[in-house]
Amino acid sequence: MAPFLRSGQKDKLREVLTFTLSQYTVTEEIPSKENSDQRFVELFLSAKHIEGCSEKSLKYYRATIEAMFERVQKVCNAHYHRRYQSLSN
Repeated sequence: MAPFLRSGQKDKLREVLTFTLSQYTVTEEIPSKENSDQRFVELFLSAKHIEGCSEKSLKYYRATIEAMFERVQKVCNAHYHRRYQSLSN
């Protein structure tokens, strides 16, 4: 942000962030695999919201991503099943 802010603006931003963030405790969270995919979706959708995407677009993105996850899961399951079958024969 430094190239975009004047010295006084940087000082005020630092002051506001320091005050605001001092009210929170930051802890490390190690997400499970199940939660990490959903967390990435939420982060992506949050970024799109900040970029100004409409609620309709956000719903479309969510539906598309969830459909992709379902399809990938089906393909992985089918591949695993075929491989298991070939090993058991």
